[in-house]
Amino acid sequence: MRAFLVALLGGMALTGAALAQTPSAAPSPEAEACLRAYAPRVERTVEDLSKATGFLVNQVCAEEVVAGQRNRLRENAQRAAARMREQCAPGG
Repeated sequence: MRAFLVALLGGMALTGAALAQTPSAAPSPEAEACLRAYAPRVERTVEDLSKATGFLVNQVCAEEVVAGQRNRLRENAQRAAARMREQCAPGG
């Protein structure tokens, strides 16, 4: 089960990084808690690791995963806007 969680959380970090375009993106605390809570049951129920991961991320914990991604994207947009304001400021 530990290998399943490590693979799942690693995949989430990579997915989050790709979506948020930041190398350090990781699942939100809420998404991680959901994944950890439900991973053992999903792993026992769904034999195929790929299907189990998809089911866990896209069905069981989808709300938490999407909320974390939305927050990360909003934070990235705010940082980008701040950089643009700084670059466009007079004397900047």
